[in-house]
Amino acid sequence: TKANQRFIKQAGPFFAVTEDLSVEMLNEETGVRGYVITGDPRTLGPYTQGEKYVKVELAKIAEDQSFDPKIPAHLTEMRREVASLQSFFDDEIALVRSGPAGMRRAQARILVGKAHFDHLRSAAGALIADAGSVIKRSHQEQRSTLINWFVFLGAAGLAALAIAVGLLLRVPRRFYKLF
Repeated sequence: TKANQRFIKQAGPFFAVTEDLSVEMLNEETGVRGYVITGDPRTLGPYTQGEKYVKVELAKIAEDQSFDPKIPAHLTEMRREVASLQSFFDDEIALVRSGPAGMRRAQARILVGKAHFDHLRSAAGALIADAGSVIKRSHQEQRSTLINWFVFLGAAGLAALAIAVGLLLRVPRRFYKLF
């Protein structure tokens, strides 16, 4: 039960939030890239939504950082990568808003964003690995509990069998002597 509760209350939600954070950053990238290509402000919808939810996801991860000792350091790295990427996105948006020359400069720099995003993916991978560690520990606890119960039940069964054999050997002789 304890291992299941750890999985349900800790590992599952932490893993989901970590995955959601990566998705929201991808949404931001999609919105900015669409804006850089088209110059249409309506394409910034995913960026705006992602920006809002990234803050929420980072806060949720911060609440759950005690699940694994590596999480605080990985969370700090993730925050740094998020800030760097969002700064890059802000620069790209500002360039496009500055006019046609800025839009061309933003388009020329679009692959720089890929390098930023690769760093973010690496940081996200570390957090996802941390979530995997929580899940792994949960499974190890479940396995340990199962083995302990098998040993206990096996020992109890052997004790019951020994008692039954002892009774089988003693009780019939006593009945015979009583007759």
